[in-house]
Amino acid sequence: MLVKRAASAEPAAADFDEPQAIRDLDAADPALRRHAAQTLRGRPDAVDALCRRLAVETERDVRAALLSNLIGQKSTHIADLLTSIFDKGGAALRNEVMEALWAMPAESIEKMQTMLASPNAKARLLAVNVLSEIPHSHAVDLLEQVLLKESDVNICLAAVDGLTHSDDFRSVGRLTQFAARFPHVEQAQFVVRSLLRGFGDTR
Repeated sequence: MLVKRAASAEPAAADFDEPQAIRDLDAADPALRRHAAQTLRGRPDAVDALCRRLAVETERDVRAALLSNLIGQKSTHIADLLTSIFDKGGAALRNEVMEALWAMPAESIEKMQTMLASPNAKARLLAVNVLSEIPHSHAVDLLEQVLLKESDVNICLAAVDGLTHSDDFRSVGRLTQFAARFPHVEQAQFVVRSLLRGFGDTR
């Protein structure tokens, strides 16, 4: 006897309504917004809408679904979009965006290099913070360039902090050049002296 197969609870791919799913990203119900973010996985035409929603989303689990989708589709375009919304929300969004950028190092590194030359100090600081944790071989070189060129001492200090967490950084020369650029900033002098002692340099 033939057994009739039960109808699948999942809609066929051909029946998927992408425009409706994108509209659902703005639904009043957070569960529907989260579901929309999940169903739009692997759909590059939706990434702009996903990032737009991420910039204003207040529910943490919905942001997690949005970010999971974006990380899964990682691209230089997505890295650009994420950096553009970095300061659109509070500290939670900023941290989540940085973590997403860390998760796509090859796609983020070029954008970080561009941001280091931005006239916006917040953008440069974001780039330094991302480079401090990103698993990319070029990150140390870029942070060392910050020590030589950046005009904001606080951004330089953030770069120093990032470099001290890297096993690839042992450059006494870069540290002394940084200290020489800010001879009257006691914090810079103190940090460099402490690091040099750690490297066995007693100057």
